[in-house]
Amino acid sequence: MQMEAVAYLKQKGIYITPARRALFLAFIQHEEALSQRQLSAILNGGFDRVTLYRTLELFLQKGIIHVVPGIKGRLLYTLSIKNVRYASSDHKKHLHFICTACGKATCLESIPAPVFQLPEGFTGMDTEVVVHGICCSCQNTTNNDRSGL
Repeated sequence: MQMEAVAYLKQKGIYITPARRALFLAFIQHEEALSQRQLSAILNGGFDRVTLYRTLELFLQKGIIHVVPGIKGRLLYTLSIKNVRYASSDHKKHLHFICTACGKATCLESIPAPVFQLPEGFTGMDTEVVVHGICCSCQNTTNNDRSGL
């Protein structure tokens, strides 16, 4: 997996450093969207905040990751395409789901973001659609708690 990850980063025109490789592998190994604090913990604080921030910015510019708005304005980051082998910077716009119980953000890649007809004179640049609710894991936990009553 590391060789494939390095090849993908090189294909994107990114010079490979230990921080870039480690951060990209962290994204591959974690399905959910992650905050900068979570990423720092996953990397065991091995890189300073500035290096982490700059690497996130580079990955955003190259289309490798995208931002998912989290609860209370917290930014979360996730891979634009989950499968690196077939990755493309042309990832489709999709919905995001934020669980109000656990805070986990999930990309709903199978549900495309709606296209809005804007008034004349307006030009849309990007669309973010976030659905807030309870994820299946939290619902299962809640249902299991109730069944024990």
